[in-house]
Amino acid sequence: LEPRFSDQDLLGWYAAQHVTRSRQLRESLDASVLRIQAADHDAVTSRQVTRELRARADVLAAPDVATISLQGQPAAPDASGRAFLSGTRGAVLVASNVPPLPPGQIYQVWFVLPPDSIAVGFARVDGAGRIFSTVDPPSDAGIPLAIAVTLEPEGGAADPSGDLLLLGRTDR
Repeated sequence: LEPRFSDQDLLGWYAAQHVTRSRQLRESLDASVLRIQAADHDAVTSRQVTRELRARADVLAAPDVATISLQGQPAAPDASGRAFLSGTRGAVLVASNVPPLPPGQIYQVWFVLPPDSIAVGFARVDGAGRIFSTVDPPSDAGIPLAIAVTLEPEGGAADPSGDLLLLGRTDR
């Protein structure tokens, strides 16, 4: 006996094949959209990193750059670093052996301009205890007497109030 398929059976099989192929195409499209979104995110991140690196290079290559040694203080006795300060381009801080941040805290960078300290930015510490951050002090700040890094509540503080981790004095 020869199997016989009705036109309706063949039409059902044909429709099922198209539904399956349509589902495969949708899954492939969804995967492609996710890859494009990931690539867009990577491109945004790359542009941000490039901007940060250019800003650091601008400071380091500035004709008026000065180097200030940063010494660890009692809250971070093994920490040390340098601040590269340009009156025209900003400042770059590098440090090592910096303790990890406690939850809800941030490292804040200060220019000490007696009688006040001016908050000029924040420093991120990586998992190896290193800081490599750019800060942008106000153009009218001038050359500070000292540069300090303190531990402050997340979001920062109006005045230094937390533990002093790093301190460097200028020749001013």
